[in-house]
Amino acid sequence: MAEPQMPMLKVSILHYRDPSRNEEEWTKWYIEEQIPRFIPVAHRHGIDRCELYMTPTVFKEKFQEDLDNLKGGCAAGWNMAPYDAATIYWVTDAQKLRNMLSDPDWNDKVAAFEKGWISQNKVDVQVGTQTTFIEEGKIVNTVTKEYPSEGHAIQLACYWLAGITLGIGGQEAQTSNYNSLRIYEPQNNDRVFSKAAHVAPINYLKV
Repeated sequence: MAEPQMPMLKVSILHYRDPSRNEEEWTKWYIEEQIPRFIPVAHRHGIDRCELYMTPTVFKEKFQEDLDNLKGGCAAGWNMAPYDAATIYWVTDAQKLRNMLSDPDWNDKVAAFEKGWISQNKVDVQVGTQTTFIEEGKIVNTVTKEYPSEGHAIQLACYWLAGITLGIGGQEAQTSNYNSLRIYEPQNNDRVFSKAAHVAPINYLKV
């Protein structure tokens, strides 16, 4: 298994476009004007990583259909988040963000130009850590568990009661004879039990 990830604090600022702007012009402004303004300030204060996440209306509408149709009748309350863009900051120390937002250049060269483009009445913020479990086609940072389906579990129980020797993972299971019953004893290669999944510790993060 790959080395455990060392976590960073992930701070997502969820922005809504000003209703006076259409989506096309707003997206163009964000990428061509807003990003070039604030990235130098973020870099100056040691932000470890910064990303932009856009949520076009066409995507939200299409995947809302999936939410409505693919949840087996349990989609009530499942809605696409309505924000238009998320600026995502990754830091090992939250003080880096505080320093960035306290920089006079942030107010003079970034925030001052947001009025009329970014909603001044609503913004959502998410703060937490993130752990990857599938990367480059491989499972990482966890030890998987396998559970039989309900029907398969019943079948196994019937086999056990009938005294049938079970084969797991292509190998015949070792058994012990107790009153003609053959008792399954898990082997080392059987993925029936597993260690707890690894989640990177967060207690060293500076918040």
